[in-house]
Amino acid sequence: NIQFILNVQDKRSLTLRLTRSLFKRRHSILIFCEDDKFSSNLSNDLWASKDSFIVNSEENFSEFDRVFLTTFQTDKMDDVLVNCSLKLTNDFSRYLKLYELVSSEEEDKNLARDRFKFYRDCGFRLNAIDESELITL
Repeated sequence: NIQFILNVQDKRSLTLRLTRSLFKRRHSILIFCEDDKFSSNLSNDLWASKDSFIVNSEENFSEFDRVFLTTFQTDKMDDVLVNCSLKLTNDFSRYLKLYELVSSEEEDKNLARDRFKFYRDCGFRLNAIDESELITL
């Protein structure tokens, strides 16, 4: 099941909300980040939450990790993949659920259209929703 979330105003903020929601429901989450800066900032935000910090790792994956942030290793889990990057992830098909976060920037939208077509041509079930239509996570 592949869910595109379109016109995302702030990918880091949405990823935090999405991760907290999935974590509460006991999912394991791999977050594929565009770059090390995004990954590091997101990791700090997950650790720093006053309500409930979320233990995560960025470099040394362990089988006990429930949240793993990476810019290159997508073969470490198989539950939920959150793609915050502009790239197609090689191991997307191993995951039960894939979230594709797409900003309103033209480059991001164009690359997301290519990923959407690729997934559709491979026969995957696709859904798309605008971020403004998300009820709550």
